[in-house]
Amino acid sequence: MTNTHAVMYTKPNCPACKMTTKRFDQLGYPYQNTYYGNANEANSIEISAADKQKREWSLHRAERLKTKYHIQHLPFVKIVDDGD
Repeated sequence: MTNTHAVMYTKPNCPACKMTTKRFDQLGYPYQNTYYGNANEANSIEISAADKQKREWSLHRAERLKTKYHIQHLPFVKIVDDGD
């Protein structure tokens, strides 16, 4: 039996990102869109964030996503299978 969910990377005020999360909600498909597992912080890429830790995390995450997945735009959705 598989236990899949999505991990979503978004940007603040991004219409495509909002539409994607809304569609996942409509489908009832589980997804994680939290910053370091903190439910109070979105997993959004904010390279101009006022918070230094968020800004540094965003810069690092953006570069890693570009390198690993060759993406140019957000949202980015990765399906993860936690099953056997």
